[in-house]
Amino acid sequence: MDNAVSILLNEKFLAVDNRLNYESYKNLLLKCEICEQAVFFKKASDFNKPGIKRIAHFSHYKDIGNIPCSERTESNTTTQETGSEGKKQSLENYQMKIQQIIYEGIVYYQKISNLQLHQRINEGEILVNLYEIDLYSWLCQFSNKREDIKKLALSLYHNKSSEIECRVFSNIVNYLCFPVSADILKKVLYYVFLFNKEIFINNACDEVFSKTIKLISYINLGSEYQQAQKSLTAFNDDNLTEEVLSQDTDLETETVEPKMVTIPSFLGSYKTEVLETTELEYYLCRIKESKNGKVFYQRIARKTYETISISWYEDKDKEYEYLTLRHNTSIVATFYLTKDRTIKWNPLSVFFVNQTIIALLATRSPKEYILSENLYGFFIQWVNSSVFEFWVNRNASLSIYPVHFVKLLFLFKAYINERSGLTKSIGDGLTVEVEVRPVLVDSIYNESLLKLAGKSKSMKKRYLMSNSPIKKLKISHL
Repeated sequence: MDNAVSILLNEKFLAVDNRLNYESYKNLLLKCEICEQAVFFKKASDFNKPGIKRIAHFSHYKDIGNIPCSERTESNTTTQETGSEGKKQSLENYQMKIQQIIYEGIVYYQKISNLQLHQRINEGEILVNLYEIDLYSWLCQFSNKREDIKKLALSLYHNKSSEIECRVFSNIVNYLCFPVSADILKKVLYYVFLFNKEIFINNACDEVFSKTIKLISYINLGSEYQQAQKSLTAFNDDNLTEEVLSQDTDLETETVEPKMVTIPSFLGSYKTEVLETTELEYYLCRIKESKNGKVFYQRIARKTYETISISWYEDKDKEYEYLTLRHNTSIVATFYLTKDRTIKWNPLSVFFVNQTIIALLATRSPKEYILSENLYGFFIQWVNSSVFEFWVNRNASLSIYPVHFVKLLFLFKAYINERSGLTKSIGDGLTVEVEVRPVLVDSIYNESLLKLAGKSKSMKKRYLMSNSPIKKLKISHL
């Protein structure tokens, strides 16, 4: 394909344009003129072979779904395979650029932090699940009514900016309606739902579309347009280096500016990403047997690790605080504590699905594994591991983790351990779960705080002293 269109400039580019480089796919957000899907750039120099001369061109990604296009070929790939520089052109980075533009606009316009933005998105996701909203059907409506939504975006934005900015804005809204952008649009809808539940519940399509477009319209289009223009002259193809090409940054690490701690070598990649999140990285393994009959674990060949994490949030009315348990980006359980010290535990069914998990923790040496039959068991083993205890205790003593986060982590650990150990036999090999006793949970929790505080006066003051009487713990079963 010899030409592509920039979403951010609303301008067509020929592949032979010497201003283009391997960062242009993302800096300009290049798309196919026919199917309007993301494309990346291939130089003529990538194909230098004896007797074969290939011209520069644009190519589609594989992971855009079954969208018909006369310009698409069978050789499309999710990442350019030829040349070390070209390998940086991933669809994931392209999508991250779109998401970053939207997030930065919301953060700036609504005067909130990046962390608050993510908290609101997560809170919206919890409410969508609580109200049993079929978000998939809404994503389908955005896809099916893409042309109408694009026109609506133009009409709503028309009086705010120049003609070119209107076109750029409609390009972004249009791209978000495609299935390839479902993950980004889903997060935007979580945010919209948090403040506009009734329009989803009442199935008010036009209002949902309008509210979503309004949220996206916070984008600073003038700035994005200028940055895209500058990128055409910012790099020289002859001295483009790997250092420049490795500057893909994650939105959260770029804007949140968390306190980071040097990680001991035996802990490897175990780290905190934000002040109120703790995360464990791991690689999936399978059981193998050698020729001499020795059983060992073999890492499944995947480029990236997986994660489990626990994050702290508080509802906007401060009526309760809660922890969300995630597997990768999906919430699998939520642990609530209300103002009157009532615990509510809300795991999703996927939390208990039988699946053998053999996890190689992303540590350097020595190798450490966690084996479990489901995500529930995986989380229990993690929160009871020496690595988890060391890291939480250290970050608590250094005031990297806030007191409220550490306390709720310890309360959750006490609850989940008491809950997992309470079963009794009812005959014929069957067991049932016994009701969790709040007194025991409170006792285990207080012992954990005493151990954490130790002999330190400052830690005792932070974790053991309170100006108000402590209410008795209660447990409510959802």
